[in-house]
Amino acid sequence: MHLPGLVLIEQVNQVIQAVNKVGLAVRGPVWRGDGGAGESLPDFQTRPRWARRKGKSSRGLNKVIEQIIQHEQNARQTLLQKKSP
Repeated sequence: MHLPGLVLIEQVNQVIQAVNKVGLAVRGPVWRGDGGAGESLPDFQTRPRWARRKGKSSRGLNKVIEQIIQHEQNARQTLLQKKSP
């Protein structure tokens, strides 16, 4: 997922923490948590236990993804409002 809005308003770490709490993992070479070039491209993955525990893993995963997308849209809206005179 590309989350530049959340990075710019410095809320991407809160989203990552929330995602970890529900049992998903953030992996990939682009996620370092240090503000580097790929910072806005975290790779969200299910953990094997999450899939077994949730039963219908794709439905649960879709819900989490929809929530992350909503947070990103809200972040972009916040940035647009700050930029408008």
